[in-house]
Amino acid sequence: MVLKIRSRSAGTKIDSAPVLICEDGPGDNYIRRLDTDGKLLDVALNRLAGNATSALRYSEEFAGATFSPSGDTLFVNIQAFKGVTFAIWGPWSRISL
Repeated sequence: MVLKIRSRSAGTKIDSAPVLICEDGPGDNYIRRLDTDGKLLDVALNRLAGNATSALRYSEEFAGATFSPSGDTLFVNIQAFKGVTFAIWGPWSRISL
């Protein structure tokens, strides 16, 4: 599994938490929050379906998670042949982001 880590603060190091992890694996792919105790919390799960074929796209990876300047909106992409970008609204304080 490859982990791509982003946080709300520019220049945040991997040793500061909480951070967001965009998973890239062969099965289900999540966005997860990693806290200061090393615990993971599921934030989002890819359940994207295809177009007319209804092919499931669950194994396509999340990438590029970043918060808006106000911190209210999380933007994240599904990286694939037909990529897509999502805008996800909080309240992020409920999961300590």
